[in-house]
Amino acid sequence: MCALQVPFPTALRESGLDGARGVAALAVVLSHIAALTYVPWGPRAPTPAEFVLWHLGAPSVDLFFVFSGFVVAGSLLRRPQVGPYLWRRWIRLAPVAYVAVGLGLLARWAAEAAPPGFSLLVTDHLRQSMTAQDLWGAITLSVPALDANRLNPPLWTLVVEMQVALLMPLLTKAARWPWTLALVLLLAVSAALHGWTQALSIPLFMVGAILAHRAWRLPHWAALPALLLGLGVLLQRHVTGSDDPFVRYLTAPGAALIVLALTSGAAGRLLATPALQWLGRVSYSLYASHFPLLLTGAVLGGHLGLPPAYGAAFALPFCVLAAVLIHRYLEQPMVRRLSSPAPILTRQVA
Repeated sequence: MCALQVPFPTALRESGLDGARGVAALAVVLSHIAALTYVPWGPRAPTPAEFVLWHLGAPSVDLFFVFSGFVVAGSLLRRPQVGPYLWRRWIRLAPVAYVAVGLGLLARWAAEAAPPGFSLLVTDHLRQSMTAQDLWGAITLSVPALDANRLNPPLWTLVVEMQVALLMPLLTKAARWPWTLALVLLLAVSAALHGWTQALSIPLFMVGAILAHRAWRLPHWAALPALLLGLGVLLQRHVTGSDDPFVRYLTAPGAALIVLALTSGAAGRLLATPALQWLGRVSYSLYASHFPLLLTGAVLGGHLGLPPAYGAAFALPFCVLAAVLIHRYLEQPMVRRLSSPAPILTRQVA
């Protein structure tokens, strides 16, 4: 399969990626319904439905990280000033992330309110006292990182996004030379072994940055096969059943193929439907806010004698409603501010 370095339509590229983000966010929501009663280190084997749903979550996060590296590096290549870039990332990520922190208090309340004998594995962590490091991590959204499982489990990825945001100017510059990915990989593993476990995700952002630098475009005939092959590689956990963190390095090539396919035109049109475009626009708000609402629905359903999955399913419309409100009244106004001049002195990265 060959790739050509030719321009591609920006609008078409963005529509494909937006649609994919929407699908990935929905996959994470479904995986967290299974996470209410099953985790790989839990006391029992999963049901077939739990196995399928659970293993949708990690591949979707892998895809988000590669997407983020691709989009952020592309933005830095167009506007390579560090000050305005950091301002844009903060405005883009932090307000909704703080909503996720606030909703974590709802998740902790739901964990305490679970009826006796109600089996929700996630409540064990949510009932633990938060440490001073957790509290400081919730304020800074970066370092020291909080244990998201004690507040709102999806927050761990938002912490990673905030941490990597500080590194993206360097990663984008290094991405000019793809061989530096091997060096970033070694440094990330070393950092993880010394306690910075979130560093394991950094190479996925670097993969996206390399794709943004090279501006590859697949031939028309190769886009759909690349998309299918990428999905197969990305979803390999459904075959292996492994949730080892290093599996991310095996799925990253699949995410890269999906990015190439979606930015090459033909495959991007598959995800350009109005429904998926809408879902893509609210995907960040949905991702950040859904888990406490799912857990609350499961707990309230438990008081009525319903299985956790049923209570969580009844909460799904409220998850969507919350995402719409957060997007409309917080995320969207903040994004509009990105077009305003940044109140920071700038310096050139390149």
